[in-house]
Amino acid sequence: MVTRYNSCVRGHSAISRSVIDAVLELAHHRITPIIPLRGSISASGDLMPLSYIAGAIEGCPDIYVTVGAGTSSTILSAQAALEKCGIKPRVLGPRDGLGLVNGTAASAAVASLALFDAEQLTLLAAPLTSLVAEAMAAKVEWLHPFIGDVRPHPGQIEASRIMRAFLRGSGLVSGLGCTVDSGGAVLERYEGALAQDRYPLRTSPQWLGPQFEDLISAHSQIAIELNSTSDNPITDPQQGAIYCGGNFQATSITSAVEKIRSSLQMVGKMLFSQCTEMLNHQMSNGLPSNLAADDPSVSFCLKGLDINMAAYQSELAYLANPMSNHVQSAEMHNQAINSLAFLSTRYTMQAVELVALMVASALYAACQAVDLRVMHATFLQGLSQIVAEASAGILPKDVETSVFEATVVEASRCMRKTWWDTASLDAHDRCERAASAFVLEFSRPSKSLTVPAPMDISLGQLHSLHARLKENMFTSFNSHRAAFLEKPDTARYLGTGTRGIYTYLRNELGVPMHHGLVDHPTPQAANEKPCQDNGKKTIGSQVSLIYEAVRDGRLFERTMAIMGELGLPCVKAQGGCEGGGV
Repeated sequence: MVTRYNSCVRGHSAISRSVIDAVLELAHHRITPIIPLRGSISASGDLMPLSYIAGAIEGCPDIYVTVGAGTSSTILSAQAALEKCGIKPRVLGPRDGLGLVNGTAASAAVASLALFDAEQLTLLAAPLTSLVAEAMAAKVEWLHPFIGDVRPHPGQIEASRIMRAFLRGSGLVSGLGCTVDSGGAVLERYEGALAQDRYPLRTSPQWLGPQFEDLISAHSQIAIELNSTSDNPITDPQQGAIYCGGNFQATSITSAVEKIRSSLQMVGKMLFSQCTEMLNHQMSNGLPSNLAADDPSVSFCLKGLDINMAAYQSELAYLANPMSNHVQSAEMHNQAINSLAFLSTRYTMQAVELVALMVASALYAACQAVDLRVMHATFLQGLSQIVAEASAGILPKDVETSVFEATVVEASRCMRKTWWDTASLDAHDRCERAASAFVLEFSRPSKSLTVPAPMDISLGQLHSLHARLKENMFTSFNSHRAAFLEKPDTARYLGTGTRGIYTYLRNELGVPMHHGLVDHPTPQAANEKPCQDNGKKTIGSQVSLIYEAVRDGRLFERTMAIMGELGLPCVKAQGGCEGGGV
């Protein structure tokens, strides 16, 4: 209604001032016509939806409206609503009815809502990718500014700049030297077989950048439409001329929302791929299967979320198909070409909902993943003490201390690598494999010496060393895991920006790290007090808390505040950017 008022008040539709003021009066009193979702082809404007507005200001008794907002709203006939609010019904003059309905306001209004959400979701995907990079212990040289300098697409440069800023000070990634690594606590990183990260991370600036640019284009198209005259015929009051044309054809909106929907599908595909890698122990650089904090054999943890993401992405990809190639001739072939803009905007709103679900799910998974990365990495920091206690008394009398120490260093390196490589196993089996790797390497000549010298250690001593290592490691890990789950210290290892998002999720939204099977809500015993469930929720309910923060804008507002603290351009409330940023 406000959009149609804004078009008609420009004076090109020759509508009575009292009639267009009546439209604004409906908005002021929160009187909203209830219109069918389907039926507009958005060619001679959105005739069907806008006709309900025209009928409402007439006080038509067979048109129904909601009065009020939210849960306090009521449904009344237009006649009853006008009477209740003390509004006089309007009688439409010869140009009034056509001027109200012959425009693109319904399509443009819904498109603006879709754009508003799509811009937020697409921008959120950049810092979320930074958090995923930390979860995956990524080698983030793919964020180096030189890469964008030699291929200067503005969207790519902007996406890379945002991600670098959010990773500033991170102790979980490598590849940018002091640009990223300075200022934070640094953990030993998993040295996997990959020389480079896979495409969902490594090419994320190149993937997100064009979506930024397409959304800017869509923003421009919709902004122009919102502030234009979309009617026919149109009047030039200064010249006293009337022109017949086609400004009611909403193809610009179709073009805009199809770019938005395509961009959302691209964002969703990236998030789906990143999430799948985090959950798959064969691709996650040492994270447990399904991001389980307890033993993978008893807890499938986020496996359901992985399936959800596939369902969301499948539907999102279906919705991304353009509507413009499904045009059917209408109105006895007078409207043989028509924009289908209103239809396309509805599908775009559905795409927004799906990507919001994907952002919430991926964020939940990424926070769980960085927790697990830190939990296992900090456990391995205490490995030297475990090895020292287990190997006490094994030093052969005829071997120099330096030889022994060099051998222990090499064996410990193999032990740590084996720990990361066996992430799909339960803790007991991981300890056994890691202990075996240590003993195997320990019994070989030291590679670090100029003249390798074998260690003269009996088979019995090696068996004893293996048993003590396995037992000490298992005991130490269980103790460390229990302490970590009680009080995770993940935040201190994250980047300056990603830390803000992580702490918002954990502290303000109250979404905790998932501990495994023990966190599954179970029926209360007869002797328990009502609601005595220790706050346990299903994973779906926890993701829903994030989803609500995504949809109502709280997460985006926090992200914008963090971007301001990082010195990035701040998006203004009315849209657009300060400081030259995309």
